[in-house]
Amino acid sequence: MNIFFNKDDGWLKEEIPRNWPDEEIHLLDDHEFKSVLESCMKNLPAKWNAALQLKYLEEKKGEVICQELEITASNFWQILHRAKLQLRKCLDINRFRK
Repeated sequence: MNIFFNKDDGWLKEEIPRNWPDEEIHLLDDHEFKSVLESCMKNLPAKWNAALQLKYLEEKKGEVICQELEITASNFWQILHRAKLQLRKCLDINRFRK
């Protein structure tokens, strides 16, 4: 079951990403944001969390990540896509909709 898109691959109305408010400080310098981000990442499936951390925090190349996680390249990109969608939704609900 896809929780973001309709049968025609368009966004479900309630899932369309909303613009976040402009922040005067860099989000990663905001302790509240970092706390919510860490919580949201912990709620992701283990491989999704690992893929995000390896790609964006450790800046490893896709082929290296695929070897470490024992997944195919197409699976890796699908995992990243789904993880980013889920992470965005979690951040939107827990940080920006307050």
